[in-house]
Amino acid sequence: MLSFSGDDDLWVFVDGFLCLDVGGLHPSQSDVMSFADPTSANSDKQGGIVAACKDRLTPGDVYEVAIFHAERHTSASNFSLTLDGFVTERSSCDYECGEIGRASCRERV
Repeated sequence: MLSFSGDDDLWVFVDGFLCLDVGGLHPSQSDVMSFADPTSANSDKQGGIVAACKDRLTPGDVYEVAIFHAERHTSASNFSLTLDGFVTERSSCDYECGEIGRASCRERV
């Protein structure tokens, strides 16, 4: 599970697919990306994004998670990101020329 709270923009991609979208001008808000329970997201729209992302994944496989953050203001930022339940073993994701959306991941030895 990935939880975010803040007034900044945040986008999370898993294996090249959007899985959390807290972009745009907004006051502090929070949202959740939980593959165990996509309905735990704070809106039906975000729950649909998480569910669609989950449907693309195979349990037990290793995927790249890319987090993008943008701060639109020059002061008074607030940002909190919490990760829980992720595999903590190191892995390496390499892309092959022409490959779209799917990283070729392998565990480091």
